[in-house]
Amino acid sequence: MKIRAKKIISLLLAAIILAGGIITAFAYNTGDDYPAEYKSAAKDSAFDKWGFPNRECTSFVCWCLESRNGITVTNFSVDGKSVTAGKYQNFMLGEAQNWGAAFSGMGYTVDSIPAVGAVLWTSNGTSGHVAWVKSIDGDKITSEEYNNSYATKQVKGVEAKGEYGSQTRTLSEWLNSGYKFIHIKDIGAPQNIDLPASPSTDGNEENMWKLILDFVLSIIKLISNLIKTYM
Repeated sequence: MKIRAKKIISLLLAAIILAGGIITAFAYNTGDDYPAEYKSAAKDSAFDKWGFPNRECTSFVCWCLESRNGITVTNFSVDGKSVTAGKYQNFMLGEAQNWGAAFSGMGYTVDSIPAVGAVLWTSNGTSGHVAWVKSIDGDKITSEEYNNSYATKQVKGVEAKGEYGSQTRTLSEWLNSGYKFIHIKDIGAPQNIDLPASPSTDGNEENMWKLILDFVLSIIKLISNLIKTYM
């Protein structure tokens, strides 16, 4: 009887750990680690090692991809291969607004599914914008970026250009703002997040409690099945 009880407890703990792993947020622990040589210089006063002006969004994202994802992306090449698509075909990536078409043309996936380490991209605005996906927590996605006045304000409380920033939005908010995700060499697996049927707060709260109830019921069912099997 003791052996059976130990088996039940072990299996139950394994199930709880597995379930916990599924619902735990996945995040890359970092902050503004942009190289000091580019950070300390005036914005656009120098070109970085990737061929972009310093303290621009493209420069910071290239730094993130190299230092965190382990892939080198420059203005002229991706993972050692020349840029072969986009507005400046067979030449360079250029402004952030070109990145979606360029990477898609080179065979990389550009979609609405987030992943830690993916590039957040929009063609909106004068030059477009790119950021790096730091974490995913439920339907909330946190970015890290440079040269975004709104994001900088979230971190430092002031509007600025050419500085580090970070912001957290729901997937719906990112998509509604015109962003997509470029998957070059993600750190985490793509996260399929169900978009809410309506923006109602009450509806989102009901969905949350339904998920919790379903989780509790599944644990109860698992315990019942284990007891029937080993008792």
